[in-house]
Amino acid sequence: MESMTKKNEFQFRRANEEDLPEICRMVKLAGEIVPVKEWFEAENEEFLAKHIREEGFTLLAKKNGQTAAIMIVRIPGMAEDNLGEYLKISKEEMKRVAHLEIAVVEPGYQGYGLQYELFCQAEEIVKNKQMRYLMATVHPDNIYSFRNMEKLGMKTVLETKKYGGKRRYVMSKTLEY
Repeated sequence: MESMTKKNEFQFRRANEEDLPEICRMVKLAGEIVPVKEWFEAENEEFLAKHIREEGFTLLAKKNGQTAAIMIVRIPGMAEDNLGEYLKISKEEMKRVAHLEIAVVEPGYQGYGLQYELFCQAEEIVKNKQMRYLMATVHPDNIYSFRNMEKLGMKTVLETKKYGGKRRYVMSKTLEY
Protein backbone atom coordinates (compact mmCIF):
# COMPACT_ATOMS: atom_id res chain seq x y z
CA MET A 1 0.00 0.00 0.00
CA GLU A 2 2.91 2.31 0.79
CA SER A 3 4.19 2.27 -2.83
CA MET A 4 0.72 3.03 -4.24
CA THR A 5 0.52 6.12 -2.06
CA LYS A 6 3.95 7.19 -3.28
CA LYS A 7 3.03 6.65 -6.95
CA ASN A 8 -0.14 8.70 -6.53
CA GLU A 9 2.04 11.70 -5.71
CA PHE A 10 3.30 11.75 -9.31
CA GLN A 11 1.69 12.98 -12.51
CA PHE A 12 2.52 11.12 -15.71
CA ARG A 13 2.29 12.66 -19.17
CA ARG A 14 3.83 12.74 -22.61
CA ALA A 15 6.60 15.27 -23.14
CA ASN A 16 6.40 18.14 -25.59
CA GLU A 17 9.04 20.40 -27.12
CA GLU A 18 8.99 22.72 -24.09
CA ASP A 19 10.26 19.81 -21.96
CA LEU A 20 13.40 19.33 -24.09
CA PRO A 21 15.80 21.40 -21.90
CA GLU A 22 14.77 19.41 -18.81
CA ILE A 23 15.08 16.09 -20.67
CA CYS A 24 18.57 17.07 -21.89
CA ARG A 25 19.59 18.08 -18.36
CA MET A 26 18.42 14.76 -16.92
CA VAL A 27 20.14 12.64 -19.58
CA LYS A 28 23.39 14.59 -19.16
CA LEU A 29 23.21 14.21 -15.36
CA ALA A 30 22.54 10.47 -15.68
CA GLY A 31 25.64 10.12 -17.85
CA GLU A 32 27.68 11.93 -15.20
CA ILE A 33 26.45 10.10 -12.09
CA VAL A 34 25.93 6.56 -13.40
CA PRO A 35 28.01 4.23 -11.17
CA VAL A 36 29.68 2.58 -14.18
CA LYS A 37 30.09 4.77 -17.28
CA GLU A 38 29.53 1.81 -19.63
CA TRP A 39 26.00 1.32 -18.29
CA PHE A 40 24.53 4.45 -19.84
CA GLU A 41 24.78 6.01 -23.28
CA ALA A 42 23.93 9.72 -22.91
CA GLU A 43 22.42 10.87 -26.20
CA ASN A 44 22.69 14.36 -27.66
CA GLU A 45 19.96 17.02 -27.86
CA GLU A 46 19.17 16.26 -31.51
CA PHE A 47 18.47 12.58 -30.70
CA LEU A 48 16.36 13.52 -27.67
CA ALA A 49 14.35 16.10 -29.66
CA LYS A 50 13.51 13.54 -32.36
CA HIS A 51 11.96 11.26 -29.75
CA ILE A 52 9.45 13.72 -28.39
CA ARG A 53 7.15 13.39 -31.41
CA GLU A 54 8.87 12.29 -34.64
CA GLU A 55 10.49 8.89 -34.12
CA GLY A 56 8.64 7.90 -30.98
CA PHE A 57 7.62 9.59 -27.76
CA THR A 58 8.91 10.57 -24.34
CA LEU A 59 7.06 10.09 -21.07
CA LEU A 60 7.55 12.15 -17.93
CA ALA A 61 6.83 11.55 -14.26
CA LYS A 62 6.47 14.83 -12.39
CA LYS A 63 5.97 15.75 -8.78
CA ASN A 64 5.08 19.29 -7.68
CA GLY A 65 6.09 20.57 -11.12
CA GLN A 66 9.52 18.92 -11.04
CA THR A 67 10.49 16.18 -13.46
CA ALA A 68 11.27 13.05 -11.44
CA ALA A 69 11.78 10.54 -14.29
CA ILE A 70 11.74 10.20 -18.07
CA MET A 71 11.29 7.33 -20.51
CA ILE A 72 12.24 7.72 -24.16
CA VAL A 73 10.68 5.32 -26.64
CA ARG A 74 11.82 5.04 -30.24
CA ILE A 75 9.90 3.61 -33.17
CA PRO A 76 12.83 2.77 -35.49
CA GLY A 77 10.83 1.62 -38.52
CA MET A 78 13.26 0.25 -41.08
CA ALA A 79 16.33 1.97 -39.58
CA GLU A 80 19.57 0.04 -39.78
CA ASP A 81 19.84 -0.23 -35.99
CA ASN A 82 16.36 -1.72 -35.44
CA LEU A 83 16.85 -4.28 -32.67
CA GLY A 84 14.31 -6.51 -34.43
CA GLU A 85 17.25 -7.81 -36.49
CA TYR A 86 18.17 -9.99 -33.49
CA LEU A 87 14.75 -11.67 -33.61
CA LYS A 88 15.10 -12.82 -37.22
CA ILE A 89 11.66 -11.44 -38.11
CA SER A 90 10.31 -10.39 -41.50
CA LYS A 91 10.73 -6.89 -42.91
CA GLU A 92 7.01 -6.33 -42.33
CA GLU A 93 7.35 -7.30 -38.65
CA MET A 94 10.43 -5.05 -38.28
CA LYS A 95 8.05 -2.10 -38.70
CA ARG A 96 6.29 -3.24 -35.53
CA VAL A 97 9.29 -2.93 -33.21
CA ALA A 98 9.54 -0.25 -30.53
CA HIS A 99 12.70 0.45 -28.49
CA LEU A 100 12.81 1.49 -24.86
CA GLU A 101 15.77 3.81 -25.43
CA ILE A 102 16.45 5.73 -22.25
CA ALA A 103 15.06 5.68 -18.73
CA VAL A 104 16.33 8.20 -16.18
CA VAL A 105 15.12 8.66 -12.61
CA GLU A 106 16.39 11.67 -10.66
CA PRO A 107 18.47 10.46 -7.69
CA GLY A 108 16.05 11.91 -5.14
CA TYR A 109 13.15 9.96 -6.67
CA GLN A 110 14.78 6.54 -6.96
CA GLY A 111 12.96 3.75 -5.14
CA TYR A 112 9.44 4.92 -6.02
CA GLY A 113 9.01 2.42 -8.89
CA LEU A 114 8.96 5.21 -11.49
CA GLN A 115 11.06 3.39 -14.09
CA TYR A 116 8.74 0.40 -13.94
CA GLU A 117 5.61 2.60 -14.06
CA LEU A 118 6.94 4.43 -17.13
CA PHE A 119 7.79 1.06 -18.76
CA CYS A 120 4.17 -0.06 -18.23
CA GLN A 121 2.76 3.16 -19.68
CA ALA A 122 5.13 2.95 -22.67
CA GLU A 123 3.98 -0.62 -23.30
CA GLU A 124 0.34 0.45 -23.44
CA ILE A 125 1.12 3.27 -25.88
CA VAL A 126 3.11 1.02 -28.24
CA LYS A 127 0.32 -1.56 -28.14
CA ASN A 128 -2.12 1.17 -29.19
CA LYS A 129 0.23 1.96 -32.07
CA GLN A 130 -0.06 -1.71 -33.17
CA MET A 131 3.56 -2.47 -32.31
CA ARG A 132 4.24 -6.15 -31.67
CA TYR A 133 7.73 -6.13 -30.14
CA LEU A 134 9.08 -4.05 -27.29
CA MET A 135 12.89 -4.16 -27.22
CA ALA A 136 15.75 -2.60 -25.31
CA THR A 137 19.42 -2.95 -24.53
CA VAL A 138 20.89 -3.05 -21.05
CA HIS A 139 24.40 -3.54 -19.73
CA PRO A 140 24.62 -7.03 -18.15
CA ASP A 141 25.84 -5.57 -14.83
CA ASN A 142 23.10 -2.91 -14.60
CA ILE A 143 20.90 -5.04 -12.36
CA TYR A 144 18.48 -2.19 -11.64
CA SER A 145 17.37 -1.70 -15.25
CA PHE A 146 17.72 -5.40 -16.02
CA ARG A 147 15.39 -6.39 -13.16
CA ASN A 148 12.85 -3.75 -14.21
CA MET A 149 12.86 -5.13 -17.75
CA GLU A 150 12.42 -8.69 -16.47
CA LYS A 151 9.58 -7.50 -14.22
CA LEU A 152 7.95 -6.05 -17.33
CA GLY A 153 8.18 -9.47 -18.98
CA MET A 154 11.15 -8.83 -21.24
CA LYS A 155 13.50 -11.73 -21.96
CA THR A 156 17.17 -11.71 -22.89
CA VAL A 157 17.62 -12.46 -26.60
CA LEU A 158 21.44 -12.44 -26.55
CA GLU A 159 24.50 -10.59 -25.34
CA THR A 160 26.32 -8.50 -27.95
CA LYS A 161 28.47 -5.39 -28.36
CA LYS A 162 26.69 -2.10 -29.11
CA TYR A 163 27.47 1.63 -28.98
CA GLY A 164 31.12 1.36 -29.94
CA GLY A 165 31.88 -2.02 -28.40
CA LYS A 166 30.01 -1.83 -25.09
CA ARG A 167 28.52 -5.07 -23.71
CA ARG A 168 24.73 -5.20 -23.85
CA TYR A 169 21.92 -7.67 -23.42
CA VAL A 170 19.30 -7.26 -26.12
CA MET A 171 15.92 -7.64 -24.40
CA SER A 172 12.57 -8.33 -26.04
CA LYS A 173 8.91 -8.82 -25.26
CA THR A 174 6.27 -9.90 -27.75
CA LEU A 175 3.15 -7.88 -27.01
CA GLU A 176 -0.19 -9.63 -26.65
CA TYR A 177 -3.43 -7.99 -27.68
